[in-house]
Amino acid sequence: MAVEKVIRMDVRNERTVLATLMRLPLDDRGRWTASLDEQEFLDPRHRVLFRILCRMGERGFAWSEDTCELVAGGADFGGIPYLRKVLAEYEANANLAAHVERLKTDALKWELLNDYVPSLIGAIEASKTSREDLWGPVRRLQRRVERDLHLPGRHSGALVEGFYGLLAERKALPEYVSTGFPELDERLTFGFAPGHLTLLVARPGVGKSTALGQMVLRRARQHLGTRIFALDMAYSDYVEILVAGETGIPQQRLVREVASLTIEEKRAIRDAVERYRDPKILSVVENPFAGGEGGLPPWKRNEKNLELFESYLAEGGYPLVAVDVANQLLADRRPEAVRDSVGALIHLARTYHVHLLILHHTGRDQEGRPTLEDIRSSGGWEEFCKTILALDRPGMRRKTQRDVVDFGCLKQTKGPAPWWIRYDFDGARCQFENGRVLSMLSGGKEPEEAGDNGV
Repeated sequence: MAVEKVIRMDVRNERTVLATLMRLPLDDRGRWTASLDEQEFLDPRHRVLFRILCRMGERGFAWSEDTCELVAGGADFGGIPYLRKVLAEYEANANLAAHVERLKTDALKWELLNDYVPSLIGAIEASKTSREDLWGPVRRLQRRVERDLHLPGRHSGALVEGFYGLLAERKALPEYVSTGFPELDERLTFGFAPGHLTLLVARPGVGKSTALGQMVLRRARQHLGTRIFALDMAYSDYVEILVAGETGIPQQRLVREVASLTIEEKRAIRDAVERYRDPKILSVVENPFAGGEGGLPPWKRNEKNLELFESYLAEGGYPLVAVDVANQLLADRRPEAVRDSVGALIHLARTYHVHLLILHHTGRDQEGRPTLEDIRSSGGWEEFCKTILALDRPGMRRKTQRDVVDFGCLKQTKGPAPWWIRYDFDGARCQFENGRVLSMLSGGKEPEEAGDNGV
């Protein structure tokens, strides 16, 4: 019979911190509240009181019980009796820095106990766990603690030993994670490794979502999971892409001719769909981000969207998280705002040990293949992304009968770029087939396929 373990944390220190903050002058209180986070308080009433203190500081209000109750606006902080219990913990000569450090440590302990330790214990208790299996939860726990410690830089022997340790870590747990396309995997340095961000750019209508569907399909065959934030499409659109790609049944038939499907086709559809019944293989989140309602300025909607996005990442479970498309996530698209948001996204990828794949439109008036110049003016995408992929369909420009899609790499750190791989493209069946590398030509000419006359 399993024994339930109850974990109790002493929150008296939280009351001491809050009581001291309440007695501080407005400017001093502002500096301390800026160094804290609401989620570092374990007691829900203390979170509300901390939120009230922050709002009072924003509005320039001095501390008083009446003002506290007014600013609370009905939020439950325990009422005036509990507020006075908090104030009773005030220590005139308290070392606030020491109390804040203890508060942060307690919050970290609680997070580790709830979010990190269970997976480690599960791995330890499992009879077939290998040493490599143990390293995953240990590594995640280590990274979470290191993020709070702000470890100092390495030098001398520590730098050398650290590099040897990194190589040993990569040997035990390779960082490379497949894109699903073998031709891309052979040439990409990082693939979809955790802690990185990849940008996939193309003109609208070229096939970014179809390419994403192909990645999901091919990765599912390797038992690799993907979460999609579907900002322009419904979940059923992605399932249709997956079913068409897996079965070869045209999407039009799945939409308009369901009644005429044969027994064999229905069986093929069932087999294709059942793979995605496993929640670890695919999750589709239909657009959860803020729209224009409520009168929020674009910069504030960026903040709210990123906070909500982080809450989904914190759930874990998916090594690849794709956003289709970037413009729906970022309402404020000024270059400096994009730069800040891209930096925040990369930080989230590292914090939650996931790979972020961001689909992004280039302009409809773009001529020729996508280039770095096409996205350089859109803020920090080109500057901060370690890997930038692109899609192109030459037939859309040249009106050729043959439909192909070129999958290229415009930029990657620690690896060659640019390069392009051509696939035969069946848009009706959402299939990419027969990948082959294109020759790169000089003089600004487009790469071409041997014997294909550059089509």
